[in-house]
Amino acid sequence: MGLVLKTSSFLVGVTVFIATVVSTARADLGRCQQLMGRCEYYLCLEEEIGCGSKGYFQNFAYPYCKKYKKSELFFSSKGKEFLQFVRPCLQDQMDKYLANVTLETGQNKAELCSEVKSFAIDSHVTCYEQGHFCGLGTFDKLKVEGLAAKQIFDPEIQAFASKINQCF
Repeated sequence: MGLVLKTSSFLVGVTVFIATVVSTARADLGRCQQLMGRCEYYLCLEEEIGCGSKGYFQNFAYPYCKKYKKSELFFSSKGKEFLQFVRPCLQDQMDKYLANVTLETGQNKAELCSEVKSFAIDSHVTCYEQGHFCGLGTFDKLKVEGLAAKQIFDPEIQAFASKINQCF
């Protein structure tokens, strides 16, 4: 009888601990949701997930978000609309992905960070299509591509670039 009670108490304790960890992590990601639409959203995700200086949030998402935000002045009104649509679209895609992956799978951090990058690059295609990238003028399309030209040697970026190059 004593063993059954101890085992039962242990399972309840483990369940409470897991529920606390999951709800804490969700609350932390919720803090980042308040920053959606702003580039700081990516810094918040970096704080919560910690992919490091070479990871997607610090090495790609945040710097390029800032770069595109600063460059909006040099786009046509249609180009500005595109950029203002794509930023929250990408963040919304990431938010939905992290809600389903980060807390549920228990995978190791390096694996998660690699998957985050792959997902993020793939979500660019979706957001670019929804934002009507192909409907932009040539100048705006070239400007969008030119701002990320430094990343062209990344194989995942090359795959994305080949898809958007179909618009030219």
